[in-house]
Amino acid sequence: MNDELQTIEHSFFLEKFLVFLLPILEEEERIKETFRLLEVGAGNGLFASLLLTCYERHKERREQEKKALRPLELFILDSSAEAVEKARGRGLRTTCTSFLDFCSQREENAEKYDCVLFTKSLHHIFPLNQAVREAKMLLKPRGHLYAEEFARDKPDEKTCSFFYDIVDILSLSGAFHDPKRHHHHHHHHHLHHHHHHTESSETAPKKNEGEVSKEKKEEKQERKDSPSNDHKSPVQRWEDNLRHEPPLPTQQELIEAFNYVFGSTVVQVESDLPFLYHLLGAGLEKNEKGEKILKKFMEIERRKIKDGEIIPIGLIIRAAHV
Repeated sequence: MNDELQTIEHSFFLEKFLVFLLPILEEEERIKETFRLLEVGAGNGLFASLLLTCYERHKERREQEKKALRPLELFILDSSAEAVEKARGRGLRTTCTSFLDFCSQREENAEKYDCVLFTKSLHHIFPLNQAVREAKMLLKPRGHLYAEEFARDKPDEKTCSFFYDIVDILSLSGAFHDPKRHHHHHHHHHLHHHHHHTESSETAPKKNEGEVSKEKKEEKQERKDSPSNDHKSPVQRWEDNLRHEPPLPTQQELIEAFNYVFGSTVVQVESDLPFLYHLLGAGLEKNEKGEKILKKFMEIERRKIKDGEIIPIGLIIRAAHV
């Protein structure tokens, strides 16, 4: 598995999550207690695997300083059998199921978690309030719910046009392929219509040659038939790409679900974060050129956010179970 492109893509959020996690793992008074973490929508398990590597490194550093770190147990869920297969190949403890099924099938006295982490998966679970409520029920006292999300309703004309200008140039140069036509890409690609109830981070099974060439013909036809993007405004393109039944939650709806279930005093929101790079990453080739493009784009997106030129749509919402 060539993981380099996705490793780059995960780097930003991984760093964010470690800033949250490591201080908890260093707490003296709970140093012997195992920290149980559940990742929902974990896809092929790469994020979980990178997290464990960082954990081991940090543990070694602590040991050199004669300090301890709480033991970490990591469990992951995904609803795609293909993704789960890959995650198991990484030696991860993985369950192939949807989140709500996982919750309804749990034994009543099953052990709870210190943290439930949704990696770009919460917005796929309907109804949203129920998902957040179920997640809270999985938490130990002092446990956390942590969601990596995005504000689909926030991008303005300037932000959308920045994004699609780059996508269009990369598409013409052959460096970017609309994930809609590529069923093998990692992760939820929000660049095409969502499929209902996927909270998986992987997509459809591999196709045989015949199917592929038939698809290519249909795809050419579809490209002829579908109204081109040329006369659509960038905001229209964005909205078309994110059309979904039932509609995906807005930033407000995501935050309100947390406030409703946990009470707003224990909910924290970070909303000035990049996210477009995930959508670009889904259509790049997994090779050195793709990696360089993604790195460059991540730099540009952060700079443009900092300079106030585009609207940041990345979102981290967390809540403490007190």
